[in-house]
Amino acid sequence: MGTVTYMSPEQSTAEYALDSRSDQYSLALVLYEMRVGEPPFTGSTAQIITRRITEPPPPLAAGRPGVPVRVERAVSRALERVPGDRFPSLADWARELELSGT
Repeated sequence: MGTVTYMSPEQSTAEYALDSRSDQYSLALVLYEMRVGEPPFTGSTAQIITRRITEPPPPLAAGRPGVPVRVERAVSRALERVPGDRFPSLADWARELELSGT
């Protein structure tokens, strides 16, 4: 269980076994909200879950112009719907964010 706003797709649909990539997704949602001022998906519980599994999140730059491209790519990758498309580990994602100057 968790707060729907910060759940990974696999957490809300129970399609995959949960691992650290689920935490990566949730942490990326928090980072996204910190940068933009709101989470990428809003609405009712059903709307959030549906949008999360059917739509890509809006680009960070749409809500926060001037976000470095490397940060945009790192956050977007951490927000991929399929766990295997995210960074292999939180350490890998942290290194990418560190390199991007976040």
